[in-house]
Amino acid sequence: MKSWLLVVLLIGSIGFTQETNPKSAKTEPEPCTVSGRVLIRTTGEPLKSARVLLRENETANGHSYTQYTDANGQYMFKNVSPGRYDFEAHHNGFVEEDYHPEGASAPAILNLTPGQKLEKVLFRLTAAAAVVGRIVDEDGEPAPAVQVQILTEESNGSQKVLDDVTTSFTDDLGQFRLYGIPPGEYYFSATDTGMPDLSPTDIAAGRGFYDANAAKHPVSYYPGVRHRDQAQTISLKAGAEFHLEMALKPAQSPVSVSGIVIGPSGTPMAGASVSLLEMGEIEPTRFANTGTSTDAKGHFQINNVLSSSYQLGARWWTNDKLYSARELITVGTENVTNLRLALKSQVTVTGAVIAEKHFDFNGQRMFVGLIQIDHNSLNQTYNS
Repeated sequence: MKSWLLVVLLIGSIGFTQETNPKSAKTEPEPCTVSGRVLIRTTGEPLKSARVLLRENETANGHSYTQYTDANGQYMFKNVSPGRYDFEAHHNGFVEEDYHPEGASAPAILNLTPGQKLEKVLFRLTAAAAVVGRIVDEDGEPAPAVQVQILTEESNGSQKVLDDVTTSFTDDLGQFRLYGIPPGEYYFSATDTGMPDLSPTDIAAGRGFYDANAAKHPVSYYPGVRHRDQAQTISLKAGAEFHLEMALKPAQSPVSVSGIVIGPSGTPMAGASVSLLEMGEIEPTRFANTGTSTDAKGHFQINNVLSSSYQLGARWWTNDKLYSARELITVGTENVTNLRLALKSQVTVTGAVIAEKHFDFNGQRMFVGLIQIDHNSLNQTYNS
């Protein structure tokens, strides 16, 4: 009975407050409208059925809006909640375009204030290029489930690295099609996964993409070379389709890499993780790095290693503290032995970023990085 009376009193109190304070109810901010057109960059013609997206930036469960352009390339968003949005336009066969404020050379976040009416926002889409072809083995037979990639060269400190633009796999006939590529200069690579029976369903589900022990061919770059510094770039023009056929070359007999890991106390370290990552490859990679752990005497051995340049690394954790070591090695046709990795503790670097007079962070995320240079030509990046 007491509980029933308490509920009645609580409801009565709420009703009384609402009647005596009619202005206490939260008012929604005035919605916004956004409108404009999507055009074909080269001709200026309107692009029908382009998909235009507004997605609230870095907000969990934030607002999202979608509109499609009409025959005149026009779109309009109504009743949009104020906020910061990723704003972009898409169309099959064209390169995605992000919002550029008028006169700006770089894309930006769209910041909508209550009641704002933003008009005449133009998106100019560029026709995408494609790379179509076939991968065969050394006998000219189709090579299925080979990972093919379009790569672009980026600067990482003082080192040039290859960054993945788009990825696919060959089908049972060794054929592939990579599409949606912006015009430009690119590298092309083909990687034997060692898993020729991978089905499209397996690939879509993200099931094991690489079996190092079963792979019969090393990574190949267009036009069929082993190392990146021998590779040729592919020049892709807007709307063009580049055709290629490339044969994978058999690997030479693999060798082993072995040595010892020394702990921070100067004695051999058991249980340390040791990994081998080929230099110049995409990082992080969807393929698992070749690795192992040290035995009771701190020794390690990694088998089935092909000739190339590698980053050899060791790590060990204790009491939430990380110790690590890295070394750049070159592997040829003979076993690499007697390597020595000495673990050192990690350090923490702290500080602050001070904005110039007219720069407004306005809630933007900022990444701060350290790039190690001039250490056996090996670069390591740390981000925060």
